[in-house]
Amino acid sequence: MATERTACIFWPVLALASFTLHFVWEYLQCAEFFVHQREPATLGAMLRATLGDLVLTVLAWAGTALATWDRRWALRRWTPRAWLALVVLAIALSVTIELHALAMGWWFYTDRTPLLPLTPVSALPVLQLLLLFPLSFGLARAFALRRTPLHLFIGHDVTVVSGSPLARATQEPPSRALSCHSSEAR
Repeated sequence: MATERTACIFWPVLALASFTLHFVWEYLQCAEFFVHQREPATLGAMLRATLGDLVLTVLAWAGTALATWDRRWALRRWTPRAWLALVVLAIALSVTIELHALAMGWWFYTDRTPLLPLTPVSALPVLQLLLLFPLSFGLARAFALRRTPLHLFIGHDVTVVSGSPLARATQEPPSRALSCHSSEAR
């Protein structure tokens, strides 16, 4: 069950995971496949692009929440409707942004950039959101629910042997738990 504690952990971990994954993606593929018109592909430009990707991640969460009628969808086992919403949103958001950026002349593509068939749009931003949205949400869910990230790849929760170091590390501390909104946090 998704509790206030899991929500307090989920959002910061989502922001960190999403920021890290998108920043690495932007940094690795930008110089090879994109030519920026307004500004060179500097660290600052990559940070701005990554902040935009964080906004897209929040939009993907909100769109999926609307599609599933469940604002805690990312903390539960994902339904086919949630997966479909993530895929549709990843494609729609990336294609829309790329078309807008191309129309505004913000960047254009190098000759090596793979394009989506029958479109002027690079396949890389589409692939980026298709891969990194689920990975970001999945990592945040795993940490918020204190599960090992391994369950993301095998499809179910990993059983932790009682008394093992992993079991001791994931146990709730005996002291009273504080809300993330508590004024008693030290």
